[in-house]
Amino acid sequence: MIMNSNHPIKNIDTSLRRRFFINGFPDYYHPEDVAKKIKLRDMFTEFGKNLITDYTEEEMNKFYNFMAYCLNF
Repeated sequence: MIMNSNHPIKNIDTSLRRRFFINGFPDYYHPEDVAKKIKLRDMFTEFGKNLITDYTEEEMNKFYNFMAYCLNF
């Protein structure tokens, strides 16, 4: 079961904590918005290359190993 919420969970006891796997997804990467004076922030500006498409063979191998570890987890 997956639940999205903007509200904190109240009364988290040990039983509930064992059953939850909380994961947050912020909006760190975003397009430019001139009206709000927000500059473009994307993976290319941060890392100097597009992720996955510009990876070297060694970087792809590390990516595959990381994904396999995630699946195992």
